[in-house]
Amino acid sequence: MKSRPSLSLRLPLVLALLVTLAVGVTLEVSLHACGLRLRAQIQSALLESARMVAARAAKDPGHAAVCAEFTALADARVTIVDAHGRVTGDSDHDASDMENHADRGEIRDVLQGAPFAVRQRFSPTLRRHMLYVAVPFRDPAGVLLGACRVARPLSDVRAVESGAAAPILTGAVCVALLAILAGVIISRRITAPLTGMEAAARRMSGGDFSLRIPVDGFRECASLAASFNSLCETLGRRTEAERAHRARLEAVLASMTEGVLAVDASQRIILANRAAGGMLGFDTSSAVGHDIRATLRHPEVSRVLNTPIPPGEIIEQDLFFTHGPAARFCLLHAASFADGALLVFTDVTRLRHLMNLRKDFASSVSHELRTPVTAILGFVETLLDGALDEPENARKFLEIIHAHTLRLRALINDLLALTRIERDEESGLQNIELLPLRPVLRRALDDHRQNAGARHVSLACECPETLSAAFDANLFTQAVSNLVDNAVAYSHEGGVVTVAARETEDAVEVEVRDAGCGIPEAELDRIFERFYRVDKARSRGNGGTGLGLAIVKHVMQAHNGAVAVQSVLGKGSVFTLRLPKKRASP
Repeated sequence: MKSRPSLSLRLPLVLALLVTLAVGVTLEVSLHACGLRLRAQIQSALLESARMVAARAAKDPGHAAVCAEFTALADARVTIVDAHGRVTGDSDHDASDMENHADRGEIRDVLQGAPFAVRQRFSPTLRRHMLYVAVPFRDPAGVLLGACRVARPLSDVRAVESGAAAPILTGAVCVALLAILAGVIISRRITAPLTGMEAAARRMSGGDFSLRIPVDGFRECASLAASFNSLCETLGRRTEAERAHRARLEAVLASMTEGVLAVDASQRIILANRAAGGMLGFDTSSAVGHDIRATLRHPEVSRVLNTPIPPGEIIEQDLFFTHGPAARFCLLHAASFADGALLVFTDVTRLRHLMNLRKDFASSVSHELRTPVTAILGFVETLLDGALDEPENARKFLEIIHAHTLRLRALINDLLALTRIERDEESGLQNIELLPLRPVLRRALDDHRQNAGARHVSLACECPETLSAAFDANLFTQAVSNLVDNAVAYSHEGGVVTVAARETEDAVEVEVRDAGCGIPEAELDRIFERFYRVDKARSRGNGGTGLGLAIVKHVMQAHNGAVAVQSVLGKGSVFTLRLPKKRASP
């Protein structure tokens, strides 16, 4: 690179700045000194005027007239007070209307023995800032009679100071302007090559690293331009790599079902993915920068964060959240990094629920199977022990074994049906058809006419011939049949079980009504649970497996519909099956 002029030889702007600084300092000192001198002169004039008023006030008791006379001579406000601070004369106000002035600083000082007092303060009477000068006045015997005060508005004092400072200020401004003008002319010639760098720096701060600066001008500028171009290129590569890395990280975090939170050393959130916000119930966009303890308000999370985590180790903690969108069980894994900690929350609510369901289901199935198996085994052993040779008892025992076997078969069939329906519910029903509803309802009633006749219960169907709905014929028939079976089983002798259908704006509803014993209100929320019975003894006596209503619920869920119940104890129940007109996609 060829030799270039040195930029250090072209800096007369420094001279202009130094001249301007010197002029500014000189101006400040001069104005301050001038102000002090003028203020001292004004205070001296006011003090002289106050002493003249004091001399007159000591001889003339007409203080109001004295104040009026001297206010014009002194071009100031004049106030006279007695030894107790009571105003006896004032040039601007009626003395009788003025409050006691004993608490005024300048009055208090002279009444306490000071030869004079000077104060600058706000006047509550005149509602503006004033300069006060006060002196005492005494009688010929030297007894203190009161104080005389002369005051001028500070605005008048400042006006005098401004008038005196104007010529100094004008001269200083002229000198400064000349110096600045000379500096600007020289600086423009020097700084022209730097203008491009400034524009490039602005674009670089906005993320644009494509601009390059021409390498010319003074030696220093050329060297700086070359370094700047190299810096732009390096930062551009690093920024692009960082942007790609961040995009990959955000994609990974967004696709994770686990909630991820990162906090710094002060436990402020520095990163949170959408899964964490949805799982724990907070807005991830506004949570960044806030204290995690205030955001989550969970003592176990705070305890984990307050526990030192050795590098390379992971702390595991079970959590239960009750203040999010819904109560959740979460498994927390926490690890530390250089200046913070990483928290990963795994929602195990559904897993816990499924585990509990499996445990309860296994327990219920075991119990339900144990009862008939135990009975069958007991009577078989009785027969083997000799009851087989007793025809009357043998037949009775075999009938009991037969009844329990039928119940065992019904239980197994219901379990298989429930499993099949749940599978169809997950994968979606394939046999949905638009079918007339009345034949299906009549078939469900016909299946139970013999049992209803034995119990002297009447069956009725109320369904228009033209009413149709979209459903799986076999499953929906089973659901209606289960409800009719329950209605017949729990109806009183001479009762009526009615199956009615009607069309609403967005659904077809089928009701199964009975006038039987009814269901207690406290039990209504649980009757669709597997193996749940309101009256366990009567249910088993009627041959029920405890799965009928659970099957009804899952059949309707598989149809994207719903089942509801209304019941009054002692008056009967109404079960409503609701089939949507437009079947949602599975």
